[in-house]
Parts: sequence; structure tokens; C-alpha cells
Amino acid sequence: MNMKKKILALIMLAMLAACMAIPAFATDYCFTPINQNNVYLNLVGSPGSNMYMRRLSLYRTSVLGEDQRFTRRTINVGGQEATYWMKDNQYAINKSNGSYLEGYVAFMWPVNYAAQEVNNDSLFCAPNTSNPLRLFRHDLGLAYTSSNTGATVYFSETGSSWSYHSL
Repeated sequence: MNMKKKILALIMLAMLAACMAIPAFATDYCFTPINQNNVYLNLVGSPGSNMYMRRLSLYRTSVLGEDQRFTRRTINVGGQEATYWMKDNQYAINKSNGSYLEGYVAFMWPVNYAAQEVNNDSLFCAPNTSNPLRLFRHDLGLAYTSSNTGATVYFSETGSSWSYHSL
């Protein structure tokens, strides 16, 4: 009986270690408008503040901080790969229903990635070289008002061209 408990404990420990290791090895990405040096997609607000409904902007920096890093999480939707660009494994870039410049406000919204939730306002097409920030179910992409620090980022039909790279 004692040996069975040890084996069970070992199995549970291995499962716990595997579950904890998966998020620890996730790769972060940053996004920059095409042909813009040191200008990045950024979370508005103080680093470390609550992610709930934080808006997106552009930010010029030579040293990336946490507010310019996004984690890629993929799910399968009807046989196609789709992507969430997330922070803290709980919040994803999202399209609001509030209008802005003939488009929609972009901000962070809670998504249950672990349960493979399908949130059409947060789910992006699988990344490609032409535009990694295009929504999966809406014909909208992330756009920006200018390439200056603090420029508002929003969703529009035309979107803007972005490049991305892993960190």
C-alpha cells in the first residue's frame, strides 16, 4: 500500500511539473509598425498595473519593457489555427464595440485560454509576414493614428502593416 502511494505521488508531481513548465517556456513577441525603428505596440498605463481594459498605443523606446511584450497562445477553431496575443495568460488584445476613427477601440480583455475559449473579438489569424494583427472572424486589423509615442491603436477595416519578432 505504501508503494502505491509513492507511485501516485510521483505521478501527481510529474503532472504538476509539466503543467507549470508549459507557461514558463512561452515565447514573448513584440510588434512594430513597418519601417518604424524603436516604435512598439504598447499597453497604456503604469507597468504592473491591472490589465483589465488597458488600452493600446505606440511607444518609442530602445529598451523593451513588459508593456511591449505579448505572449502567443494558439487554439484550433474549426480545423484552423488561431492566435491570442496575451498578457499574464489571462488577458488578450481585444476589439471593443465602442467606435473610434471609423473603427473600434483596442484594449485588453479577459479570455479563458486554458478552456480554449473562442472570443471572436480577441482571436487573431495565425501570424504571417503581411499582417500578424488581423482578427480571425472579423475583417479588421490593428491600425494606429501616427507613429508617435502615445498614438492610439485601434481596429479598422484597412488596418496597418506590422512586423513582429520573438524575444
